Amino acid sequence: MSSMLTIIWEKYDLGPNSIPSTDRDVLRKPDFSGYPSFNSEELIFYPVTRIYSDGMERDVYRGILQCGDNQMQYDAALKVRFGDARDYGRGEAENYCLPEIQRVQGKLIPRFYGFFEGEMETYETKTSCLVLEYVGEQIYPIEDTLKLRFRVFDQLCELHKEGVKHGLLTFLDHVCQHPDGRVVFTNLCGVSVNHDCPSARHPAAPGEQYAPARQKYLCSQLINCLVRLRIWTPVSFSCYDHQVKSDYAYPKPKLHDLVENEAPKDIPRLEAEKEGCEAIMEYLKKHQPKTYKKYEEELVNTLLRIEYEEDEITLRKIRSRKLKKARSTTPTQPRSRSLTPTPETVHRN
Repeated sequence: MSSMLTIIWEKYDLGPNSIPSTDRDVLRKPDFSGYPSFNSEELIFYPVTRIYSDGMERDVYRGILQCGDNQMQYDAALKVRFGDARDYGRGEAENYCLPEIQRVQGKLIPRFYGFFEGEMETYETKTSCLVLEYVGEQIYPIEDTLKLRFRVFDQLCELHKEGVKHGLLTFLDHVCQHPDGRVVFTNLCGVSVNHDCPSARHPAAPGEQYAPARQKYLCSQLINCLVRLRIWTPVSFSCYDHQVKSDYAYPKPKLHDLVENEAPKDIPRLEAEKEGCEAIMEYLKKHQPKTYKKYEEELVNTLLRIEYEEDEITLRKIRSRKLKKARSTTPTQPRSRSLTPTPETVHRN
């Protein structure tokens, strides 16, 4: 088992203004078991390029990993954590050593070569470092063909069938495409095992693999993945400060039902109609452009009708206020004595 990692910076070009303070850093394997690595006393890593940096507490380098004994070389990645993130490195290394994770290493997740800790002069602080297989560039945001997006989903299903649930895939920003074409998931800080995914118990029937009818056979992460990959549209959208079913917008707009069933009773009817119509238009424009184009004129006319009625109500209120004001400011005229002779006065004369 490897007990030492030497990082040699001679092949790494940091630029004219960032020359390393040392030509090498030496890190040690922690004093506890469970971290598999090569059967070599020393590993040597030659950083070639920095492929990721959050600018605060994590850098990732791609380089050449060499075993000190047999001189074998591997395309590898070095994940360096420092500052407050240093402890996350140990937690991720422990996850790589779980039996469920070891079964999918080199297939669905990177091979794990070792974990080392120590003070690096280059960073002038204590660090933790994971040495992993290089698995290609990050492919998020996934703008490639539908075929690639399906492949990402298929691979995630395979991971779930092994009982492994990735904890950091909210935005699919830890997905890479290996140089050999396979899809690989990285960053196992939040991974969980013994995941009882419905997709493992209900294999898809031919032709129904991605139909929305299969929603009950998928866990929340797989459904979210399908939405993020733009294979499925979201099953809900935001309206009236809560989530409502997309059935109100698709396959055709149902504004009346949306207002009747979802709108708070304490807001005016026209205001509820306007908010509902705008929410439906936004959902269709983003997720169902063909349906939006089909119903665009109807929705726009509905919105114009609502705005017209709101303007009419506003004008009536203005006229009513003006009339009340005019009545309250007009002085009352005293009655004048009639000059027409009454029968009594005629008789008296």
